[in-house]
Amino acid sequence: MEYYMRLYHGTVSTGAENIIKNGIRLERGKPKVDFGQGFYTTTSLNFAKNTAMNKARKTNSYNNQIYVEPYVLTYQFDQEKANKQCKILTFSKTDIKWAQFIINNRNGHDYMNKAGTHFHNINHKYDIVKGAIADNEIVLLAKTLKSLNTKATDEDINNMLYNYFTRQISFHTYKSLDCLHLTQCDIIKERKGDVVNE
Repeated sequence: MEYYMRLYHGTVSTGAENIIKNGIRLERGKPKVDFGQGFYTTTSLNFAKNTAMNKARKTNSYNNQIYVEPYVLTYQFDQEKANKQCKILTFSKTDIKWAQFIINNRNGHDYMNKAGTHFHNINHKYDIVKGAIADNEIVLLAKTLKSLNTKATDEDINNMLYNYFTRQISFHTYKSLDCLHLTQCDIIKERKGDVVNE
């Protein structure tokens, strides 16, 4: 195993400047997302670029006061250090265990108590989580199951046309961030023909 892995984080100029100046602030992350509140990176440079361009477009369309540029931050991830000092959860497949974990993190404790499922990372039990990025079908399924107060079934997962196999690695504690080192910050210039997935 290689000890160091290159990871990417797509953001906008204001976010990049804040991270460079103040470091990563985990409490600023959205609370109800795939693997729990944290700092999300990907192994795919193209996915990070698309994320950055999407964020810039949305921010600029909502806010006429500040114009932001898409940026990608490049990190070096010390896997050996992480394996020694962090609790790591890895999903190697997009199966029901992976899906229910995402659904639980997105729906919260009230849903989990009613549905009788308690596999989550809301309390940052896992320092680092690795797995595929959820697509819109998982998000919609989470909303449906929350309204029904039921768990996902194998049939729910098998019926989905899941097409996101890009991996993400999320960091949920400051201990885990000790294994992540910023090496580069690049502005992303859109070219004609760039495809940006929503």
